Amino acid sequence: MTKIEEPRLVSIEDIKRSVNSMTFSDSLFISSDFESTRIMAGFPVKIDGVIISVCKRGSIDIAVGMKRYTVKRNDMAFILPGNIIKVFDKTDDVDMVSLIFSRENLLNIHIDVQAMLPTMLNIRENPVKNLSQEEGDLIMEYYELIKGRVSAFSGRHKNETIHHLLMALFLEISNFYSMPMDIHKSKSRKDIIFEQFNNLIFQHHRDSRSVSFYAEKLYITPKHLSFVVKEVSGKTAAEWIDTHVILESMSLLKFSDMTVKQISNFLNFPNQSFFSKFFKRHTGMSPSDYKLK
Repeated sequence: MTKIEEPRLVSIEDIKRSVNSMTFSDSLFISSDFESTRIMAGFPVKIDGVIISVCKRGSIDIAVGMKRYTVKRNDMAFILPGNIIKVFDKTDDVDMVSLIFSRENLLNIHIDVQAMLPTMLNIRENPVKNLSQEEGDLIMEYYELIKGRVSAFSGRHKNETIHHLLMALFLEISNFYSMPMDIHKSKSRKDIIFEQFNNLIFQHHRDSRSVSFYAEKLYITPKHLSFVVKEVSGKTAAEWIDTHVILESMSLLKFSDMTVKQISNFLNFPNQSFFSKFFKRHTGMSPSDYKLK
């Protein structure tokens, strides 16, 4: 019997300790030191954060989830929180640059995460993307700009400048992923169900958080929907529904003038107390504390 390798959780702090980096904050740093692969080599790890890497030279052979990729020159690897990665091999001349930050940091750079969710799902399905020369050059321009701001130890608006550069970078990457996909790429029935399920959540997560609600719209049983979603994504259907609701809650708390009670009503919770308990269960803090963070 083949032994199943259990992934080891690797935190942003673990990576930070293993690389030479330029630090913006405890949860955001940039690196051109490829030694970070040492903590990912030979066994699977689950990254508790976001890594955006662009390969400038050479190549590296990795697995992200169940798929294996060869990341080569002008390829971008976009690793989302929870992705399981394993590094198999790399060429001696491999040269990559990376932006590395915590999942919480993503919510602090003024991006409407809920609106970006379709892009995030596309990235999770396609974590390695070949960039055109123009796209690769554009990413490197942002990298150098952010690097320059991080290395600047003075300036009244340093934080705001870096946050806005990161926001612009994410919007540019979103444009890359919004380009038409290969129409000849075949999708399995399970992939189609998962895609339809997420489209339905995007439309109806304010109306219902019940798995049965979405299963009925897909004309399948809740049990079958749960099985398919878990097999395709590694997360349960209920977890995906909660993810959409939590992301919109965070976005509204950060970027709107709505009160906690108004957000609770907007998301169709029975009452503010129920919403607050739901939010704290998923984030570890109350909606009010998160809004003031």
